[in-house]
Amino acid sequence: MPDSIPQYPSRWETDVVIADGSTVYVRPVKPEDADRVEALHSRLSPETIYFRFFTPLPKLTPTMLERFVNVDYVDRLALVALLGQEIIAISRYDRIPGSSVAEVAFLVDDAHQGRGLASLMLEHLAAAAKENGITRFVADTLPENSKMLRVFHDAGFSDKRVFQDGVVRVTFDISTTEESISAMYRRERLALEKNISRLLNPKTVAVVGASRRPGSIGHRVMANILAAGFSGCVYPINPNAHSVAGVRAYGKLTEVPDRVDVAIIAVGQDKIEEVVLDAAEAKVGELVIMSSGFSESSEEGKEYERQLVRLARRNGMRIVGPNSMGIANSTPEISLNASLSPFPILRGGASLHAQSGPLSLAILEEARRRGLGMATFVSSGNKADISGNDLLNYWETDPNTKVVMLYIEDFGNPRTFARVARRVSRTKPIIAVKSKRYQSKSIETMSSLELILPNDMAVEALFEQTGVLRVDTLEQLFELAQAIVNQPLPKGNRVAILSNSGGPSPLVADACKAVGLEIPTLSKNSQKLLRDLVGSSGRVSNPVELSNQSSPESFGGALDIVLGDPAIDSVIVSYIPTVTLDPMVLSSSDSTSTSAVFDSASATAAHAVIAVAEAVSKVAAAQPDDSTKPVLANFLALSSVPNALTSGSKTIPYFAFPESAAMALGNMALYAKWRLRPEHELWELTNIDPSRAKTVLANALSGPIRLRRENGPDEHDDQLGQVTQLLNDEEIQEVLAAYGIEYDPKVKDLPDDPSKGVSINLQLIHDISFGVFLSIGLAGFVTEVLGQRTIKANPQEYPDVIRLIDSMPGSQVLDGQKGGSAVDRKSLESLICRIAKLADDLFEVERLSFENLTILEKGYRISGAKLKVTNWAPATTILTRSLR
Repeated sequence: MPDSIPQYPSRWETDVVIADGSTVYVRPVKPEDADRVEALHSRLSPETIYFRFFTPLPKLTPTMLERFVNVDYVDRLALVALLGQEIIAISRYDRIPGSSVAEVAFLVDDAHQGRGLASLMLEHLAAAAKENGITRFVADTLPENSKMLRVFHDAGFSDKRVFQDGVVRVTFDISTTEESISAMYRRERLALEKNISRLLNPKTVAVVGASRRPGSIGHRVMANILAAGFSGCVYPINPNAHSVAGVRAYGKLTEVPDRVDVAIIAVGQDKIEEVVLDAAEAKVGELVIMSSGFSESSEEGKEYERQLVRLARRNGMRIVGPNSMGIANSTPEISLNASLSPFPILRGGASLHAQSGPLSLAILEEARRRGLGMATFVSSGNKADISGNDLLNYWETDPNTKVVMLYIEDFGNPRTFARVARRVSRTKPIIAVKSKRYQSKSIETMSSLELILPNDMAVEALFEQTGVLRVDTLEQLFELAQAIVNQPLPKGNRVAILSNSGGPSPLVADACKAVGLEIPTLSKNSQKLLRDLVGSSGRVSNPVELSNQSSPESFGGALDIVLGDPAIDSVIVSYIPTVTLDPMVLSSSDSTSTSAVFDSASATAAHAVIAVAEAVSKVAAAQPDDSTKPVLANFLALSSVPNALTSGSKTIPYFAFPESAAMALGNMALYAKWRLRPEHELWELTNIDPSRAKTVLANALSGPIRLRRENGPDEHDDQLGQVTQLLNDEEIQEVLAAYGIEYDPKVKDLPDDPSKGVSINLQLIHDISFGVFLSIGLAGFVTEVLGQRTIKANPQEYPDVIRLIDSMPGSQVLDGQKGGSAVDRKSLESLICRIAKLADDLFEVERLSFENLTILEKGYRISGAKLKVTNWAPATTILTRSLR
């Protein structure tokens, strides 16, 4: 950066999705922006100029222009939003000398007003100002400038207004509040929803590299789009062809007569940049890059990939890929199959994001083979830009998506995933296969401040807190998705098993118990009705076993009775095909009698299977809408799914093995239970003073080095730009006191009677990639050796705290079990709430370890604590709406 720019804060450079779904580039102003600022001013309408400067100002004076672009980035700061090479919005603050208050002003190009730019610029300006010690903004606005007044109000800050001398003075504290965070996240969700809607609901699609050569990528994509009956217009881009597949071709995107919503790019890697520049000039909405040779190939390819993403975003576009296998939307209104799949995509209620390239096509085909239809499909390939987090924001409100399926190799932004997935899971199930499960290192000790949290442990904790259903295999992904798409969620975990005799019911029962399902005894009334139906043979308690001679009607009747039992939440029907041969066939003297016997046996068994399946489907579909219970089928020894299970008004999910049916139903019950968790049950804490703690951390991080690495550069290494410090006892006491946590490092004694206290090891672990986690376990040598402790994501609501404590191995001792006295569990809950709040407020805290924490009969005692802090600045992508 040039010397003329004092301490240019590059960390505030970022790409952002705005309200209409397009992107802009936000960064601090630079002196060389003078021409761009002047050009912006020349495009402004007289009204916009008057609202900003309170006077007609056709042209900026040289003095004004110089002041606008030369700032110190601390007391005076301006942020600009760029689209291409043009500045389209500016926000700035000027600190009132000797105070923590700053005057602010905003300006948006007339052509770009109404796109949410003012709200966006306020968010980013407030975040930068807080870092520089500013706590309050003041803005003078004309009363008729209702748009700007609404921006201040809708930001979520508590604003005060005073009208004087014809001007409205708006004053508001810029401290982060629950309202301001909620407002920011709401705008983020709506912007990303719009962004992905442009991708998956296009009116015009162009295929760059469309080819007449069979077997080429461009040929396959073009053929699939036409075969699917895309409802919009498709334009092949090929400078060497007059037409492709009978459709008029164009040489460049800029030659297409319509504005292109999505461009599918299937050209050589060396031509991609040229195509992206052409797309920028043509104002294309989104790009899907199928070409390979990027980050999956080399470091050079990785850097080239980054450059393409920057180029696209800063011209209002986003990228799926590179190395993508395409996108699809099967809804009748769109009917788009812009993928490389060699088979048609079956229409249905599942939406799939697959990070892997070729594997995503195999997943699509297997879903089709199983009869699992797709609403939408996105193969993100290298996932250089658009990720599963973005797609979740769209699928949350997409009426065609009933279940979300994710095949992911890594997280783009785990913090964002945790926040968005938890919200989406409240209304729609998310099923995830996360690969690379076994690549993490194991934890050697939980008491060390050098603890590295294994990735898979972090993933498991994130999924558990967010309600995401994690499965281990693709087969389980399909099976669970089919069950959720086609059947309602159970209201509990009580399952009835209905089978014919011959062995399947014990297998099903064992499988159900293994996944936490209960098999209650049916009511006396249900047992009586079943006995009247089936006679003296068979079992009527639970599992229910019908004789092999039972008719299909008996199966249907038995299912109807079981579904009506109030003690049952769901049913698994397990059936083994059987056959009884006609004696006349066996006694036949015809030379083909043996063949006839077996042909007859096969036909009889097939007929029996179809009849039972039809009876089960009919009864399951006839349930009242307000009390429908899920029914799953396990038909053993069959080579294919009985059509009768899938052709009715409600498909009955079919499983070849009892373990698969039980696992799917167990996950459904688990998810249904998660959705019943109370929402927004927050803790109310007193005696909290974050500024007091931040002062301690700031002083420690600016002081002499106390902690050095055993290997490699020390913590003040200029290349890393990070300082890590281990706080002393007095500093730890001050930080904890700021959050109402009692700690006296001078008190080292334990309770006189150890049986009246429970010693606990409690740690806060801040992983820069995955976020904040809490680890809890009973203290002691055996516990440490066996690793018997729980790790969960940082609690966000009070019920999260309860679950964290309950999940601790041996938590019963807190309630006085095992011969001890009950201790003050409420004090432990309060302590964890305060630690969670501390973690949210103090981004610099890397590790906090209570190595001698005792929960007493009343209160708690901390006689040993360690606190490690690092000056990693909160990234713009964490504090504001920003793309990773």
